[in-house]
Amino acid sequence: MMSRFDLLICLFILTTLSGCKKIDIPNKETKPDEQQVTLRLLMPQNSSNLGTYAISEIDQNSIHGLDVLAFRVADDGKEYYAYHKKAVLLRPGDNATTIDFHVDLLKSTDKFRFVLIANAATQLQTALNGLAANAEKETLMTRMEYGVTTKWNAGSSGNFTPLPMWGESMMIDGINNNTQKFSVNMLRSLAAIDVKVTANDFVMTQVYVYNMSGKGLIAPVGGNYDAAEYKVKAPSIPAGTNKLVAQPYTSATNTLAGEIFLFESTAPGNTGDSNATGLVIAGKYAGSSDITYYRVELTDDQQKLLPVLRNHRYAIDITKVHAAGFSSQALAWASKPVNMTATVTAWNETSVADANIPAVQYLKVAIPKVELSGLQGQTTFTIWTNAPTPAVNLDLPTWLVKLDEDRDGDKITYSFHVDENNSATAVRSSTIGVRVGSIIGKLEVKQGARPIDLGSGFGFYVFAGDVPDAGFWYKVANVEKSISSPLDASLTQKSGDPYPESCVAIWGQGARLPTFTELRQLMPTDANARKEIYKTISDAGGTALLDNAIDLWIYMSSSARPFYADQYRAIKAGGAAEENFYSKSGGWNNQWYGNSRGRCVLSK
Repeated sequence: MMSRFDLLICLFILTTLSGCKKIDIPNKETKPDEQQVTLRLLMPQNSSNLGTYAISEIDQNSIHGLDVLAFRVADDGKEYYAYHKKAVLLRPGDNATTIDFHVDLLKSTDKFRFVLIANAATQLQTALNGLAANAEKETLMTRMEYGVTTKWNAGSSGNFTPLPMWGESMMIDGINNNTQKFSVNMLRSLAAIDVKVTANDFVMTQVYVYNMSGKGLIAPVGGNYDAAEYKVKAPSIPAGTNKLVAQPYTSATNTLAGEIFLFESTAPGNTGDSNATGLVIAGKYAGSSDITYYRVELTDDQQKLLPVLRNHRYAIDITKVHAAGFSSQALAWASKPVNMTATVTAWNETSVADANIPAVQYLKVAIPKVELSGLQGQTTFTIWTNAPTPAVNLDLPTWLVKLDEDRDGDKITYSFHVDENNSATAVRSSTIGVRVGSIIGKLEVKQGARPIDLGSGFGFYVFAGDVPDAGFWYKVANVEKSISSPLDASLTQKSGDPYPESCVAIWGQGARLPTFTELRQLMPTDANARKEIYKTISDAGGTALLDNAIDLWIYMSSSARPFYADQYRAIKAGGAAEENFYSKSGGWNNQWYGNSRGRCVLSK
């Protein structure tokens, strides 16, 4: 028979290997009115290959105390608090995916639901103090709050605060001698944010997280939890939740993983919201020794702002840095995100019920659509998945051919050959399908019409026809209506979706208005030279520009008039140079709708 000393040694070894703290040692027999039941906890799984974590997945699933709450289910479906028990560690599973406990439950013929609370014994006891007898389940759930005054302690495996978790069983119809075992999916009460830099010209030195919630509910509000999917649909925010000041995290390897944990928060209403939960990234750009700062927000593929949800992981990949950032952390946070491209991959860290079932897989397509020019060339797009590369299946249009793939952790970048568009007048569209098991991602791919080559003396291609609706210059040039700039319009394109009347929207990626110099080359004052150019366009299936038309017909350029930020240059049909005023109302001076033309070009 095993002695108490031997049992202590065995439990010590188990808890050391599993990351679970020894909770208690059973030293008495189960009472006659109790039934010893094994609880199998199905733990959240990271499913990320981001790199070394400050606290490992085993640490993140570490349980230092497990409380079991019994709720009696009435005939009308309402659930009422019945009693509270402490569970005892029985055995950990492999790789922290499952952990077994046992608990002595009271025998009963009633129906019950059992709620499991991990690593929050003090907070639970506070909620139980003064609780009315037979309180409804939701009353107790909303009393269980966990508060913090600073960032979560997760600096290393040797020094961390275990993460509070919650889970609840299915309805159990009576507790008797036949009640031996049931499983419960556990959800962490916090979310995690990991940051990684894949841009090759930026060194991340620090991360600041703004507006972390100062407290959270240990269990979600009932209506916010999807029991079929084991995930929450919306954040559960306790009343009186405060926001913490910006919390700093130090990065030494361009990766910050397993260190940022935070309670839930709602999605902000607008980008740049000072009350949003978001990040400021500090670092050095392009070899500089100066540290500058960039704001990063939690957004999805459509740039929709995201809430922070429990048991979700938000993996931020800084893929491109375009310029130095702001001179201070405060200035960066007060701005909208600029000069840094970062993708956010968010997923719920679902449990797996059977060790023979592979870990949960996820798939994210980096962008919802790909814009291509009509010329033959190459392109790339990126996905994120934890599935092995051979398990990723691509469905491509016939005019795209896969050339190569490059994998870095969960990030896979594919390169493709693009066939030339056979049409000089029609844009072609298709869909790229990406499949990982039963998960399907899609992105739209659009290839512009094939532009016309006027010869080696031209540094640009020209498109086959005029812009069909050229009433307002700012729309065709694709610049903000209320902004004027001495820079060429091709350098000051508006962010987001282009205007439908713009060159890029009509003809595809890279299409733009010609500069005044290019327009002068396209419409020379010499009539014979113009005819030669126009014949080349016609022979290639295009429509020649207007020639010798009335003076009111003028072709737009993208160039500003010298020394005047709010004026730009144009050429009359027939080749005579003209300078026209562009007003903030959107029209030219002395212009009525329809008297302007636009012919788009593409740089060689």
